[in-house]
Amino acid sequence: MKTMSMVLKLSDCAETLEEARGVIDRQSEQHRKHVDYSIALQRAIERHCAGELVPEEIAKLCPYHAQKLNALLANAAVSNAEPKS
Repeated sequence: MKTMSMVLKLSDCAETLEEARGVIDRQSEQHRKHVDYSIALQRAIERHCAGELVPEEIAKLCPYHAQKLNALLANAAVSNAEPKS
């Protein structure tokens, strides 16, 4: 009987270990996505500050902010092009 209870405990540990690995894998993937987003946002801001549009490959990772930065740049270009009264 002692052997049977040991087998059940080992199988419970194996399931728990698999669950823990799944959680760690999901957290690692989420962390990687956050790092990629942070890098893309930094590059988008750098492009904007240089007076350049945010390119598509960067905009795919941070679409909301890239669109806002590009719109600000486009609006600034339009207001600079309008004749002053």
